Amino acid sequence: MSNFQLAGIILFMVGLVPFTIAGLIFLRYDCPNWNASLLRDTSWSWWVRKIGFEGILADPKSRWWCGIGFSICVSGFVLLVVSTIPLGTLVPFIALLGLLFGIRSFVAKGRQ
Repeated sequence: MSNFQLAGIILFMVGLVPFTIAGLIFLRYDCPNWNASLLRDTSWSWWVRKIGFEGILADPKSRWWCGIGFSICVSGFVLLVVSTIPLGTLVPFIALLGLLFGIRSFVAKGRQ
């Protein structure tokens, strides 16, 4: 295991702590609204709807914890993936993923 892989694992696990704190704060103050996040509310921003953390990101008491924890988790995951998979193998998969999501977005805009 390289130092970058170890750093990626540590960052990912450290990021889970504030993200879990955000979830617990949200459950403590907005427990009756927990199942309401299953309903689609178009008044929320694109970011909140796409990520799927409608309740946690919308709650002012847990928003900061969630933002910090999620960004640390993502940076640790990206560092782990980049240090584990060679760049020559990773680039075609990222391009394919971008192409698939681009086609999906194009088709979704055509159906509206």
